[in-house]
Amino acid sequence: MDARRIAARIIEAEADALPTLSNPRMEVVIEDWPIGRQRCKAWFAVESGPRGERVSRRTENKSRTGWNAPKYTTYATRTRIVDGDDGRTYIIKDVGSHISVMRGDMKFSAGNIWPEDAQHADVLSLFDGP
Repeated sequence: MDARRIAARIIEAEADALPTLSNPRMEVVIEDWPIGRQRCKAWFAVESGPRGERVSRRTENKSRTGWNAPKYTTYATRTRIVDGDDGRTYIIKDVGSHISVMRGDMKFSAGNIWPEDAQHADVLSLFDGP
């Protein structure tokens, strides 16, 4: 494999790297959440049930008073809402074999953290506490 291909693979791996995660919470209201071309409030909350924990997200309805219907993640053993060092909100889920990291828009996965990864112990510690 030539040097250009190796360099391209290193750049791809760095682009896929997860941000440093911090500030674990069970509930948060974000005042300036992007929704289309506008901004509104978004309310994230971790719900517990017999199947485990999941996150719900509700956005403020600008056309009438109140909140829109909630959107939910799938259940996991433990779930937290965290901040990334890139200024974005993420959802981490302990699914047993690994930790799943989901973007705050709840549409796409940001990646997975496996037990052999260097940041696994740090991210796992975010589940301790409330």
